[in-house]
Amino acid sequence: MEQQENLKKLFIRYLHGAYTTEDLDRLLAYFDDVRSEAELRQYIERALQEDMDLSALDSKIRSVDSAAYGTLQEYTRTTQVKHWSFLRVAASIALLLTASWAIYQFAYKPTDEMTRITQGNVDENNITPGTDRAILTLADGKDYVLDGKGEEIINDGNSVRYVDGKLLASLDKPSLVALRTPMGGQYRAILPDGTKVWLNAASEIRYPSAFFSENRQVSVKGEVYFEVAKDPKRPFIVETDDQRLEVLGTHFNINAYEDDGAIWTTLSEGSVRILQLSSNKEILLKPGQQSQNLAGGGLRVQKVDIDQVISWKDGMYVLRNQEIGVFGKQLARWYNIEVDMGAYSQRKLSVIIPRSATLSTVLEAITLETGIHFKVEERRVTAIRN
Repeated sequence: MEQQENLKKLFIRYLHGAYTTEDLDRLLAYFDDVRSEAELRQYIERALQEDMDLSALDSKIRSVDSAAYGTLQEYTRTTQVKHWSFLRVAASIALLLTASWAIYQFAYKPTDEMTRITQGNVDENNITPGTDRAILTLADGKDYVLDGKGEEIINDGNSVRYVDGKLLASLDKPSLVALRTPMGGQYRAILPDGTKVWLNAASEIRYPSAFFSENRQVSVKGEVYFEVAKDPKRPFIVETDDQRLEVLGTHFNINAYEDDGAIWTTLSEGSVRILQLSSNKEILLKPGQQSQNLAGGGLRVQKVDIDQVISWKDGMYVLRNQEIGVFGKQLARWYNIEVDMGAYSQRKLSVIIPRSATLSTVLEAITLETGIHFKVEERRVTAIRN
């Protein structure tokens, strides 16, 4: 009885978003305990205000509870809990069904039913996801291939090292450094001032090996997430095509892929000032807002779901009513493939997908959710008729 009461209290706090990291850990632990299944089912049904017949999923739910627990625990260690709005949607349905069932789809061998759905559509040589890899280029033109063994580099002004302390390159004098990821690559770095950056696939950041001027200035292409070290005396400036962004210390994401036709800047913490260079228009972003700098002119601001925008850096894709065509571009960069969603580009998709999933499991998940099938020829994926 005491255990049931504790679970109820945790669940109520969770629904109202008034939980701590420890509360979430304890709630997740209940999903690993078969004795809590009846109570969890009851709370989920009440939260959704409708009865649910979960009998068909009983065996699958039990088989993946421990996997869901482990995967979500890992995500909580790398994600700030205060941004977990997607978990509060439909209460723990996101944990028990969306998470457990999705993890069943993406992390395990597909069932016979799933295999039948896409049989013949996925190449036998399955395409694996991207990895931690990048190329570091110094001012003298010398390239250093970063293959993921170090996972992250640190710039201290006089040298560039892996996070474990291993020396990568010594620098005789301050110079411009370029870090870029290929298609199917991602990487992390700590800049000379302590700012942390995450590079998504096909992205680049250029920065000085030491910040000596009154400004800390960098330039980016592609998608980069920043956690800027605070320094009231030296603003941090990020330049992209037709945009200049200035902050003192904050967390934000910039998406500036050339083939997207716009620059999206999303703020998760602090504040940023954005200047559109072509029009000289300036705006100030607040947390939870996203600016859209259109290539043809115009600067818009809208409120967005932070989790959907920045979950990529924590190894997940969180999609809620996302256009499949937009997601297709993300898949193309991460799996280093060509994607043609054709007439289905504007269809909407809501799902949680680990970026570690192979391409075939991602396509199977989309098929199960939307009914869209795919043809895979070498490294080209085409959406075909249902």
